[in-house]
Amino acid sequence: MRIHLGAAALVVVAGLVLGVSAVEWAVLAVCVGSVIGAECLNTAVEFVVDLVCPQFDERAGRAKDCAAGAVLVVAVAAAVAGLAVFTPHALDLIAPR
Repeated sequence: MRIHLGAAALVVVAGLVLGVSAVEWAVLAVCVGSVIGAECLNTAVEFVVDLVCPQFDERAGRAKDCAAGAVLVVAVAAAVAGLAVFTPHALDLIAPR
């Protein structure tokens, strides 16, 4: 969660520095919210699995792995969206049109 919150802070700073549009802010907000929400759900799944099955069980491990995998999928999708938003602005800084 700390890593995702740190990334969210970097997204906000980059958005402010690069001057993204209102629609781009909306895209970034949905991405950040989705990643943080997925991380919260992952944590909830892990707590419930630990509560229901305190001893080692391969099925419990698979459930945790699936929840963690879901966070990874959402985070990768958010990163792709972030690149789509930030790349044109960054290129304008490097080589203004």
